[in-house]
Order: sequence, then C-alpha cells, then structure tokens
Amino acid sequence: MKQSLKNIIAGFVLLVFMALWLKSHMQINGLNTTMSQYRDELAFYQLKSLADSLLNSKEDARALELFAVIDSMGSSNHYSTRAREIIEERKMNNTSYTKLADKLRRRSNAIRQLLANKHELNDSLESVKSSLGTLQHENDSMRMSNQYISQKVNELSDSIGAITPMDALVLQNADGVTIRYIGGTNDGQAEGFGYAIFDSKSFYEGYWHSNQRWGTGKYHWPNGDFYEGEYASDLRNGYGIYHFSSGELYKGHWKNDLRHGHGILLSKDGKVLFRGKWKDNEPVKKTPNHLLNISLLE
Repeated sequence: MKQSLKNIIAGFVLLVFMALWLKSHMQINGLNTTMSQYRDELAFYQLKSLADSLLNSKEDARALELFAVIDSMGSSNHYSTRAREIIEERKMNNTSYTKLADKLRRRSNAIRQLLANKHELNDSLESVKSSLGTLQHENDSMRMSNQYISQKVNELSDSIGAITPMDALVLQNADGVTIRYIGGTNDGQAEGFGYAIFDSKSFYEGYWHSNQRWGTGKYHWPNGDFYEGEYASDLRNGYGIYHFSSGELYKGHWKNDLRHGHGILLSKDGKVLFRGKWKDNEPVKKTPNHLLNISLLE
C-alpha cells in the first residue's frame, strides 16, 4: 500500500515537472520568435538608415541598390520609387539653379560693361575739359564756341552721373532665406533696380528699398510660376499678375503675398473661372453675371 502511494506521488511529481518544462519550453520558443522579429526589424532600420545616408550624400547608385533590398524585404517598390523621385527633384533643382546662375552671369557681364563705359566717359570728359581750358586761353574769339562746348560737357557729366553704381551683396530676409543680389545700393543696402537669386532657386528682377523688394518687379519660382507686379515691404502688395505653370492666370490685387481685393482667375484657355472679390487668398464674393463685361480691375 505504501509502495503504491509512493509510486502515485512520484508519477504526479513527474507529470508536474513535465508540464512546467513544456510551459518553459513554449515560453522560450515565443521569446526566440519575438527576438528574431526584433532582429529583423533592427536590420531593416539599420539598412534604411544607411540607404538614407547614401542618398543624402548623393551616392545615388549605392542608395538605390540598398532601397531595392529593403523593398524586397517587404515585397514592394515603395522605397525605391520614392528615392528615384527625390533624385529627379534634385536634378530639376540643379537645372533651375544653373539657368538662374547663367542669367545672373549674363546680367553681371552687361553691368560690368556699363561700368567700363562709364570710366571711358569719365576719361573723355577730363580730356574735353582740358581742351576747353586751352582753347579759352588761346583765343577770346572762340568764346561762343567754348560756351557751346561747356554746355555739352555739362550734359555729358549729367549723363554719367545718372549711371547708378551697382554692387554685389549677400542678404538674408525675414524668413532666413539667403539672397544673392546685384544692383543699385545705398549705404550698403539694396536700393533702386537690381537682380537677386533667392536660396539658389528663385529669381527676382525689379526695384528695391532698404534691402526689400519695393515697387514693381518680376519673381520666378523653380516650378515655372512667376509673378509680375507691385511689391511693398518685401511682399506682393498692390496690383499684379500671377502666371501658374499649369497655364492658369490671376490678375488682380494683393495684400501681404495673398490675393486680396478685386481679381479674376482665368483657365489656361482663357475662360473665366472666378471674377470678383478675394480675401486672404480665397474668393468671397462673385461678380453678378450682368456685370461681367465691366472690368473690376480698372
């Protein structure tokens, strides 16, 4: 009887031990599976971090190879497609910058030629003044001719003085954008007519006051949009025309870079999409049909 009870207890203990061992084994397998998943996820992010770094360093070929491996891990082409889009956008920006830089270079050459002509005119002016003094001492009978020459010399001096000196400046606007400027200056600030490249992407030609766009001007964006009209305090203020790269056109009034006041929006084929009052860049009041033939912009 005692031996039978011992056998029963031993069997029960063995069953408990096996149950605990099986439970521990299952937990260990679960932990191994979770750790394997974490290792795979860690490898994924390490690979993506390296691919992003190569893309930022413009090592495009190696970056695309790694993004292809990443996409194969997820059975998609999302990362490779996005990387190619970024590379194409970078190429487009580089092309736009090259075009703007070439345009500025041509403008700069023209300005340098103008300044060279000014120096030549100054030399000619001094020569004429010297000759005039000699003639005045040689013969009083030539007084009338000398007066005529003096008049022409003064006119030439006024013409030379009207040539505005142009300097190159590097500015920064209120948004922190770097501006490379060449044009008229006053006390070291952009003043009068000048040209500028904004953050190596956009281009402006027009009038300035105290380092700000002020007066009429024309601004080009990298995507093909451009604005031609009035500025004040470095913002679109007053009347102006905005040309969208899609072909649409807005003609009307502006306030602090936003469409504000009377204006008309035209489609690329010239159809009127909206004509009426705008506020904070949004249309708020449409002009009645019986008044469409009356210009709201006059």
